[in-house]
Amino acid sequence: TTVTTVTSGTDDTDTNTTVTTVTTGDDIHTDTTVTTNVGADIVEVKVVIEGDGFYYSHDDEAFADKEGFSVFGVDPEGNEIALTPDDYTLNFNSPLEAAEPKQDLESWTEEDFQYGITASVGDVTSEPIIVYIGKKGDANLDNTVDAGDGSSILAYYSGVQANEDPNIYSDTNELYEAFVLFLVDANEDGVIDAGDASDTLSFYGESQSAVNRFPNLASIGEFWDEKFKPNNL
Repeated sequence: TTVTTVTSGTDDTDTNTTVTTVTTGDDIHTDTTVTTNVGADIVEVKVVIEGDGFYYSHDDEAFADKEGFSVFGVDPEGNEIALTPDDYTLNFNSPLEAAEPKQDLESWTEEDFQYGITASVGDVTSEPIIVYIGKKGDANLDNTVDAGDGSSILAYYSGVQANEDPNIYSDTNELYEAFVLFLVDANEDGVIDAGDASDTLSFYGESQSAVNRFPNLASIGEFWDEKFKPNNL
């Protein structure tokens, strides 16, 4: 048996062609594979996120794996090309990776919860798309979760029950009001109720159980994953 492989094309061309010929006795079998050099003709890169762009800071799932996250390349003719994660590099691979370096901030402003996500193909980098990342249960956007947050969630729920149309964070800033409502939905069921307040207080209680109980965002993620793990796992 003789195997012969020939590859033509360079990094500067649009495609590489690989021809593999396998000869066994009188039998000759040839396979041809054409691969595209995506970066060869990309003049612009775009990141697209469908939805609100809200994430929990303990979330270690790759942006590239999230539903609604896409990256496109644009060729010189203006055609958009859907890219796969192998085609591009992100500045932050996950919400956790983006948020972790900021955790030592002593005080937080609304802008500190904003992160610009970019994708690069070769020397071409996209404009940043802004996402919002914060701690689950943080009702007042101070990047801590304490008894006050649990009380705020419960007060909001009570207002909803009384048909008062309450706000949990702001009655003038719809974006951050929506962001906080995302953060305080502890069980991620789309409804803010007493259970979310209870779960938030449970986290706070656990955080007080030992010095440095949650040394990093990954340890916070482990708490929430364990709390909502299906009973059969």
